[in-house]
Amino acid sequence: MAEKAEFLDQHPEYWEYQKEIDRLLEKAGSMENRMAVLAMLMEGKLIELHQQLQKLNGILTTAGVKPDLKYLLDSESVRYPVSKN
Repeated sequence: MAEKAEFLDQHPEYWEYQKEIDRLLEKAGSMENRMAVLAMLMEGKLIELHQQLQKLNGILTTAGVKPDLKYLLDSESVRYPVSKN
């Protein structure tokens, strides 16, 4: 709990989302239901991320920019440069 509080103190923009998560978990009841709620929330965020990545891919494709897979696949890269081809 201390880690969560510290994280939220450092990132106050997530307070409202955390309140919503807490509200949903309080109503879930059993541990199985709590896990199902968390899975549902994570799936929703993954769907949102996928949609945003598709949108970004469309923008990059339209601009003629192709991701440089050498950098995308390098786990030690901090940035993900793109190259024009």
